[in-house]
Formats: sequence, structure tokens, C-alpha cells
Amino acid sequence: MITDWSYMMDKQKNLNRLDTFMALKDNWDGYGAQQFTKELIDYCKDIVINLDLYHQPLINPTGRGSIQMEYEIGDNYLEFEIYEDKTITMLYIHNNVEVASEVGMQEMINTVACVLPIFKTTEQGKLK
Repeated sequence: MITDWSYMMDKQKNLNRLDTFMALKDNWDGYGAQQFTKELIDYCKDIVINLDLYHQPLINPTGRGSIQMEYEIGDNYLEFEIYEDKTITMLYIHNNVEVASEVGMQEMINTVACVLPIFKTTEQGKLK
């Protein structure tokens, strides 16, 4: 049985993962990627903290100077890239329709809360 405790652990793991990005120095990827700033890490932590407990993303650093937060359920995909200037780009793929746009933090949080249940419902429907 999955409990709220396990979801809280997922959130804490994401916060800890973001902390590890501070240790990445210039050229950490071998292609000239720059070190992440504390401001970017803190902004991403604010996002993680404000995301619903049950909707924690997979988080990865990118060589473009952004931090990627993504969700993938079956053929459905939702990705956000958060940049130093607090720009957030979104890529949304559902039913072979792709949408890319720029969003703010609150719009990102609202999108996750609205879209992930749709993804899960779509996947459950495929299993029947």
C-alpha cells in the first residue's frame, strides 16, 4: 500500500536531487555546460515544494543551463525546462498532439494538477 509518507519521500528526494546539482562545476557535461546558480536551484525547489504531493516529476540537469522536470505516462509526456531568468518552457504531448509554450510558475503547477489525471485516465482506458 502506498501511503502519503512515500509521496512525501518522493518530494524530499527531489529536493535533495536539486541540491546535488550545486556540485556540478563548469563543463560538468563535457560540452561546456555552466554551473547552476543557487538562485536557479532555489527557484526549482520552490516549484517542487508547491507541486501537489502526488505529482512529483523526474528532475534532470541539462547542458542548456536549465533544469528539466518531466512526467511520462505511456505515450503521454509533459516536460518543463526552468532557466536562470525564471523562464519556464513547457512541452505537452497527448494523443499525438504536441503543444509547446512558455508558462509561469503558477501555470506550471496548475497544468501538472490538471494534466496528470488525464494522462492516468487515458492509460487506464488503454489497459481495458
